[in-house]
Amino acid sequence: MITNFHNTFIKVKDILVVLFLPIFFTLLFGYVYSNTYVERIPFAILDLDESPSSRMIIDQFSEHKGMDVIGTVSTQDELKDLILSNQIYGGLVIPDHFDEDIKAKQSPDLLVLMDGTNLVIGNNLHAYTTTIINTLGVGVQMSILEGGSIVPYNAEQYLTALSFTSRMLYDPQMGYFLYVFAGILGILIQQTYLSVLSSRLLESKNELAQNPYQSSIGFPNTPLLQSILRLLCLSTVSFFLCLLFANKVYGYPLRGDTLSLFVLVVLFLIDVTAMGILITSFFDDEAHCAQFCMFLSVPTFLTSGYIWPEFMMAPHFASIIKSIWPLYYFVNPLRGLCMKNASFSDILPYLIGSAMFAAVWLTLSILLFRYRIRLMRKTKSDNLDICKNQL
Repeated sequence: MITNFHNTFIKVKDILVVLFLPIFFTLLFGYVYSNTYVERIPFAILDLDESPSSRMIIDQFSEHKGMDVIGTVSTQDELKDLILSNQIYGGLVIPDHFDEDIKAKQSPDLLVLMDGTNLVIGNNLHAYTTTIINTLGVGVQMSILEGGSIVPYNAEQYLTALSFTSRMLYDPQMGYFLYVFAGILGILIQQTYLSVLSSRLLESKNELAQNPYQSSIGFPNTPLLQSILRLLCLSTVSFFLCLLFANKVYGYPLRGDTLSLFVLVVLFLIDVTAMGILITSFFDDEAHCAQFCMFLSVPTFLTSGYIWPEFMMAPHFASIIKSIWPLYYFVNPLRGLCMKNASFSDILPYLIGSAMFAAVWLTLSILLFRYRIRLMRKTKSDNLDICKNQL
């Protein structure tokens, strides 16, 4: 009775963690990053000139939807203090004699201060201020040219002698959720699967070590294999449900074909299975093993080539990371499939790398797992012999 209840509880717990926890966090993170654009960034202005030209600039900044001009300040130190206290994330300093310098064609400088500790806010604020100031600069130059007896059409031609058109592919809105979701989903699937898998592996290892008469040591072991296959299926279903919820609720694109996604996630879960077997070979205490698995989430994500691209890493560092942890082979092609509609041939190098990773590490992990069980059995047998001799 107690054993049946325990087994039922374990199965329900596995379903809750592996199947529903990634869905919950998908909805949570999607809600947090639901705003497509980074807008209404708190901003302040220091106007040392107080001229018609400076007031025109203030109006342009106040009307821009990317910034929320909370008001003006009287000193540059006050502006810096507001940035330091996170009341604003940027500020504009209009120098004294600004209007006079424009009329004298002396090219006065505007100073823009931005909080660089937040990459997302800093980049967007830089883009907004650059657009406004460049637009104002073109207008001032046209006024100067027209003031020199040049007709407006010719003045415009002088200023647009070189033009270009830019097109942002795949994500023209440059939404933050679209950028981070594939990486977050990879970590959610990895950590939930690994946490439950390691618990099942430790239980199986301890049971096998306590039973010296069982002929099958480690793998293949039917109950353990069934447990792993059940977790793998649950995690695969959870993966597709997360993508579905992200698409229906938050508009995350699903441009890749289902077969490519299926092969990608199954290979990744096999890779994580290999690493789970390896990790549990070194641990006997479940709490310590769980702590180590939780520790892996941040370093594996930051070194996966998703946030910081592979070509920017130190020489040979990416090769080392790809050889010891499989997240690289999952999150990067996942982004390509969902965002770019990459074909199966486009992600084939990642799939080959993932398959090779599984072939090597699964073999080594199983051998080490079996060796640890033999060692535990031998240690137990030696302890029993010592006790018998003492008696």
